[in-house]
Amino acid sequence: MMAETAGDTTDSNRQGRALQSLALVLLCAAAYFPSLRGPFLRLDDQTYISHNLTIASSDHGLWEIWSGQTADYCPLTYTLIWIQWHNSNHSPLVFHIVNLAMHIASTLLLFALLKEWKIALAWFAAAAWAIHPINTATVAWIIHQNNTLSMLLALCGALALTDFLKRRTKISYAAALAFTAASALAKPAAVLMPVVLLLLLWWREGKMTWRRALPFLPVLVVACLPIWIAARLQIKSAALGHTQALTLAGRFIHASKTVAFFVYQTFWPNHLAIFHPQWSDSPAQWTNDVPLVVIALVLAIGLIIAWRGHRRAPIVLMASFILLLAPILGFMDLAFWYISPVADHWVYFALPVLLCGVGWCISKFAAPLRYGACTIALAILFAMTFQRSHLFTDELALWQDNAQKDPNCFAVYNNIAIAAAETGRWDEAESAAAKAVKLAPESWPAYQTYSWILKSRGKANQAIAAYRRLIELEPERRVEFETEIDKLQQGRGSI
Repeated sequence: MMAETAGDTTDSNRQGRALQSLALVLLCAAAYFPSLRGPFLRLDDQTYISHNLTIASSDHGLWEIWSGQTADYCPLTYTLIWIQWHNSNHSPLVFHIVNLAMHIASTLLLFALLKEWKIALAWFAAAAWAIHPINTATVAWIIHQNNTLSMLLALCGALALTDFLKRRTKISYAAALAFTAASALAKPAAVLMPVVLLLLLWWREGKMTWRRALPFLPVLVVACLPIWIAARLQIKSAALGHTQALTLAGRFIHASKTVAFFVYQTFWPNHLAIFHPQWSDSPAQWTNDVPLVVIALVLAIGLIIAWRGHRRAPIVLMASFILLLAPILGFMDLAFWYISPVADHWVYFALPVLLCGVGWCISKFAAPLRYGACTIALAILFAMTFQRSHLFTDELALWQDNAQKDPNCFAVYNNIAIAAAETGRWDEAESAAAKAVKLAPESWPAYQTYSWILKSRGKANQAIAAYRRLIELEPERRVEFETEIDKLQQGRGSI
């Protein structure tokens, strides 16, 4: 009788987990469904996928991918893209489906991992991460398959390492090493996930010994090797990153502002964009020190609370969030900083940490209030994500939305100009291109778009002036631009 009751309880738990998992799948699929109609976006999708000769090559493509001849060293991601490109008839729909499928799989793995560590309201935290609107920049944007693939593999590694901590089996540890290495080869962003698990172990057990901590070290080393290779490749191609001119103090200010930005966007995601306004990282402005001081105080308070033996959760939560953001905090330079100090898709790996904190707070409410708060929060997140997913199906609308949030970014107007020209809206295209060169008079991409639009509209004199400016900005391409000038002059003469 007792055995039957235990069996019934186990079956009931399994059915409950299955229903919760199904609900996560349906919720996630519905939220991002509009994005499946999206094209290859000009920014990155076309550069790194549809117009990428390495991806197009069926003979030498894989060799170039794994030998480091791509812009970023994410060989596992590029291999997946290469496979899709050669087996999908070049359809963006296939890429979108694969990206969404990996995100859904990561959601299920995150739910399983949180249950293993007995995190309060694990289903809510997983669901909130799955449909948080800031993740639209990852799930609805094809090129960020590097995020979804890396997260999927990192969570597999985390589950394997968690299983090793419980059962101490060699196969679990080997799986943890393999999945962690694969995650770093997909994108070296979740490199500090093993450290976060170590913090969770300390949170759960209240103490840490070398014997318990030692197995984490080889996993961390395996994860760090690809990130070192990626850092070397980035240094060669990303010299425009504005943080290269920063002092150490400036880098800490940049890091603190980045953390504060993503905390704000987690709880109030009303300013989502591809590019965000530039900010100052100068230590000379005292207001720039405020986020750094606040974060330092919060960490200090968390440490004091943990040291006095009250609660370890606050410091584990804060430290884990910062650790998972570490690769993009400003201590290594990235080319993207030339245009925007932050990007929405950078918080993809760290976001679950804050949402676990939210779940823990809500779990303290009485049952009716708890369920109501979870329902309202998920409904709001779903509505925002569903709406933003629509934006990724119309590139011109996406950039126009970005222009409202960052009206001083030349790259936004440059992309508006190209998207408008491709849809035959030439007046709007010329106006946006002119705004781009006004905002960035030293930017050759802006002048190249401007000269192309002027040439296409038959404005020979203005186009010639734009090409001459291009020669000043890109002297190594003088022959190419002089040929365009000759064509325009010949055409003007014949007229």
